[in-house]
Amino acid sequence: MSMTLSTPTIQAPRINRRPKQRHNLYNFGASNLEKSVVKTLAYYEALGQYPLTTIELWRYLQKENDEQSRPSFYHFLKALEQMDGPGIKIQRLNGFWFLPGKEKFYTQRISRQKIASAKWKKVRRIGVWLAACPFLRGLLVSGSLAFDNTKEQSDIDFLVITAPSRIWTCRTFLSFMLQIIGQRRHGNVIENKICLNHYIASDTLTVPLQNLSNAHLYSHLIPLTDYQSFDLFQEQNAWIADFIFSYPQNKENHQRIISSNSVFYKLWRASARGTEFLLSGFPGNILEKRLSAWQIKRIHQKTNWRALKDEQLRLDRGALLFHYPICKNAEVMNKYKQKVKSLKQV
Repeated sequence: MSMTLSTPTIQAPRINRRPKQRHNLYNFGASNLEKSVVKTLAYYEALGQYPLTTIELWRYLQKENDEQSRPSFYHFLKALEQMDGPGIKIQRLNGFWFLPGKEKFYTQRISRQKIASAKWKKVRRIGVWLAACPFLRGLLVSGSLAFDNTKEQSDIDFLVITAPSRIWTCRTFLSFMLQIIGQRRHGNVIENKICLNHYIASDTLTVPLQNLSNAHLYSHLIPLTDYQSFDLFQEQNAWIADFIFSYPQNKENHQRIISSNSVFYKLWRASARGTEFLLSGFPGNILEKRLSAWQIKRIHQKTNWRALKDEQLRLDRGALLFHYPICKNAEVMNKYKQKVKSLKQV
């Protein structure tokens, strides 16, 4: 008599899967402070995949609206702790904050900081040479190096403050000096070269285009020299405080200022003052006028200037701006708006 053994059916255990956590910017009853934190991280991700330390996030925290008052540092820290918990909206790795799923940017940030450290040594040396140029009233590092988020192949952006009515003369001397020492960016020669893309006369320091992108850009400026023009720049651009809580700021990396006590620096500045004396008054006015006409003509010949916006090209007595063919600020703002929109839809 044969017996048939039946094999019992084994059912797989049921796994109770937790519903996927959403980090919608406006879910979980997000406060204005939480929205400010998320949007600030979103902006710096759009800027260059740039995680922020706690101090940096506090320093560059942007406002959610005009009525929002500056939070205390204690409440800011408490908000970060809550946002790093259930219903995650932001994440942290080794002291750096970023939006969920962006851990890879941490390694990139560390790598770019090392690159920036090497470039700062070069910038300080170049800054001493440029001290020989007449009518120079301020030399400020801007762009990716000011953010310590630069690539090996990136150039180095300077914002130049000049004496009134000598902006074209100062530009000529600066370009000539950089050409002599082989550090001027031109054509496809970009890596580690100096890009003089913004000039402002000391009597017109207020930036006309006042938006979130420029607020972040100019809040990161780092002076290479101890000229008082930088303090005046901050005072005359107090509008930045409409977008960012902590402005103006005194960052610890202002220690990168070139020492005005070095013999070489003093000699160059004395030389510059001598040239300024020779080019003051009527002779200097004639030279400024001719240099202005010559350089504007060349710029018009090299660019489709009529198609460019004010944020890309500006040529006048008090300011020169060269952000073409691509305006990075406009590009960053487009990425930022898309990022915020996607966060609302997650």
